[in-house]
Amino acid sequence: EHSHLNQMIDGREVEEKGGREESSLDMLTRSPQVGKLKLLVPSVLLLILEGDAFLVPPLLASLRPSEAFLLLSVLLLTCFTRGAQVSRQTCSSFAGRSLAPIGLRLWLFHSSSQHADVASRSPAAPVQLSGRASTLRMALQVEVMDLPNSQKKLAITVSADECNTAYETIISKLARTADVPGFRKGKAPPQMVLNHFGKKSITAQACEQIIGSAVPAALQQKNIRAIGQAQMADDEAIGKMIDNFAPGQDIKFEVLVDIWPEASLKGAYKGLTIEAEEEPFEEELVSNALSEMRKREAFSVLSGADTKAKVYPASLGDSVDEIKREGAVCVVDLIGYKKNADGSKGDRLPDLAIGENVEVVMEKGKFFEGFVESIDGMQAGDQASVPVTFPTNHKVAELRGMEAIFDVTIKGLKDMMYPALDDDFAKKIPNCDSVVALKKRIRESITEESLISTGKNVDKALENAIVDLVDVEIPETLVDEQTKTKFASMMSDFKAKGMDDEQIKSMITKENYDRYKSTSRDNTVRSLRISFVIGEIAKQEGIKVDPTEIESQMAVIKQKYSTEEIDEEQARSKVEADLERKKVLEFLRNNNNIKLIPKKESSS
Repeated sequence: EHSHLNQMIDGREVEEKGGREESSLDMLTRSPQVGKLKLLVPSVLLLILEGDAFLVPPLLASLRPSEAFLLLSVLLLTCFTRGAQVSRQTCSSFAGRSLAPIGLRLWLFHSSSQHADVASRSPAAPVQLSGRASTLRMALQVEVMDLPNSQKKLAITVSADECNTAYETIISKLARTADVPGFRKGKAPPQMVLNHFGKKSITAQACEQIIGSAVPAALQQKNIRAIGQAQMADDEAIGKMIDNFAPGQDIKFEVLVDIWPEASLKGAYKGLTIEAEEEPFEEELVSNALSEMRKREAFSVLSGADTKAKVYPASLGDSVDEIKREGAVCVVDLIGYKKNADGSKGDRLPDLAIGENVEVVMEKGKFFEGFVESIDGMQAGDQASVPVTFPTNHKVAELRGMEAIFDVTIKGLKDMMYPALDDDFAKKIPNCDSVVALKKRIRESITEESLISTGKNVDKALENAIVDLVDVEIPETLVDEQTKTKFASMMSDFKAKGMDDEQIKSMITKENYDRYKSTSRDNTVRSLRISFVIGEIAKQEGIKVDPTEIESQMAVIKQKYSTEEIDEEQARSKVEADLERKKVLEFLRNNNNIKLIPKKESSS
């Protein structure tokens, strides 16, 4: 039932209902633990990076299962998407202590290149560098270069005095905590501390502190509003910096930062003629609804000895007489084999494709395509070889699209018994006293759903009309963050729907994430462009959200998630954005000519 994951990853279900990707508010309210977890992610990363990973299990044990799962999902995605950006200082920046673009390889470098005798020292608490920079005043020179996609390059030169101060600070801090053989703790002279830890290790930490302090100071000096994490412009720059570091010399390096983009409207967004598909009301939907209601109360009984399997329509319709379907369920044993090019049976399929006492519902469209038709008319004890093709979205990756042959043994048959469609059945539904009244309620419900669907189609058509009316360069940071949030949210959804942990664990891979990001990228960028154009229209037309509406929505959210911890500031921002979108779309409906057209038949 969860096989549609791969369709989502491959992009066949990326576009949400109404033509717009799910709002961040929807994701937030379905995962209200985000407020708490965004503070835990850096803590867990710090524990792992500092060698205290053994503290992670107790931390996870203190959380609810859903919180622990989401935390691990976000943690994995952070590692996937940040790659060379993750470090102790970078983790600190997540918690709001500082902004530092140092790479994970820097941490690995200065950890692995320590002097050989470091391994012999007794375990001690990891060295902690200063968290929040006490001041952003530094002796540095900054040159700024504008780049495409709302990105800037900063060429930063840190003075020799600053570099020397950072180097001596690292030695001083290590000297206070180091256990150097032959000296009391904290009493070893600087040269012995240098010999004990190794120059490479101290140089690496000095470079880390220099860059970690210089980047936010440079951003402040140039009044740049950066989003996301800064990155080194050259992947090899850190290694060269460490190799060439000298306490009395300047340090020069370049970083890339994304900035919040400037947006501007172009073209008319009023007085347009917009075509949107109208969702029709179909009487067949009433029959299908009645059929599903009766199926929910159905039960099975063993068939008679002479009963044969029979293929039935998927819907019972609204037939009063059909209360029994003989041979409607086949109990079978299945053994699967790969199908050779000549049509013969090949290697046996994995155990996942083999089953005993499998109940096959004999309805068109059930099980594999053409399977139920192949065993139509068979009786208990009969055997057959049935060719099948696994769907391309099958939950087992190695079976997707595979042609196979199943050896089928009919173990037994069952009849399905359904409640009669009469007034007694209707009275089981609240406020219904007859079949006529029940059908009326179903029609009203379907009519309401049709109107809602038509409204979504209008919103989609409006968004299609305005998406290209904005000049804006979408920074990669925004694309990354939205994709990461959606992917983690999708994994949480599957967890909530009952998918087992092993299946979900197998899906949370860098390959799956990269594939999902690639296939969903166009829709992600489109969603961001729509957000910007809606914001600009609201600004142009003076459309504002009433604070009382925001607080009313917040009250609903707080009540719904009263036992959970949410980030109220973030939630309020999402609520405001969602309400603004609704108001702008309403404005566009009232100021454009909306023409409803018949719904096009979807191609099979």
